Amino acid sequence: MQIPADSTEFDVSSVEQVEPFVRKFGLAIWRGLIPRETTDRIISYAADNYSDSKAYISVTNGVMSDVVLPDELKRTQLSPTITEVFNSVLKDELVFNDLDNTLFWTRPNFTPYGWHQDAPAMPTGKGAPQYCIIAWIPLTECSITAPGLTFALENPGKWILSPHWLGDRKIYEDNAERIIKEAGFRTIDLILKPGDVLFFDTYSMHRTTVSPHLTATRLALRLSAYGKSSAVDVDTFNLLREIVPVDNKSVLAPSRM
Repeated sequence: MQIPADSTEFDVSSVEQVEPFVRKFGLAIWRGLIPRETTDRIISYAADNYSDSKAYISVTNGVMSDVVLPDELKRTQLSPTITEVFNSVLKDELVFNDLDNTLFWTRPNFTPYGWHQDAPAMPTGKGAPQYCIIAWIPLTECSITAPGLTFALENPGKWILSPHWLGDRKIYEDNAERIIKEAGFRTIDLILKPGDVLFFDTYSMHRTTVSPHLTATRLALRLSAYGKSSAVDVDTFNLLREIVPVDNKSVLAPSRM
């Protein structure tokens, strides 16, 4: 069942609302949490400091940049409420992921990501979180004309989709598509405006929204954190990786370290 993209069913307006929504539906949307003036400043700063040679991933005209934002545009300075939400969900000492403040340029001809769940970003050489909470902030409009996000509206509370970095990407994305369809999940193509904050977690199932009407580039900022006590050493993390069935075979997701 496809939920209308303009639905407000998953909107929240308080810190206490976020965790129940994320745990149940896989997402919570806090509209207008970041002032438009701030999102415009981030875009301006990124434009002045971006270099193709420094973009650490480039796939078919889509890039994830390593532009380092100035202190006043980072984490708690960006919005103390985001940190409050992270604390409320994790109930632990926060550790911000290495990909914190990552800027995503997603262009209309970018190869879309199929259904997946986000494996946490690995802290450099020290350990790996088992669960993280993510704040995804569009800096430009996210709609039918700019690459957006589609979510399956149930949070399974575990990894049930094959890791999207493992092996043949098409095989794994086709397998994830089959799982989503057979489960009959409700889905929604999100419409977000600059400064809205989308909260989701490690297990939320989502993909790039596919639309024949894409004409604009979408810019977004990703912030995420995990609880310090949830981190384990790398060897233990590798042993805890779930075995995921793909085409009647079992594969063990390798370490990303």
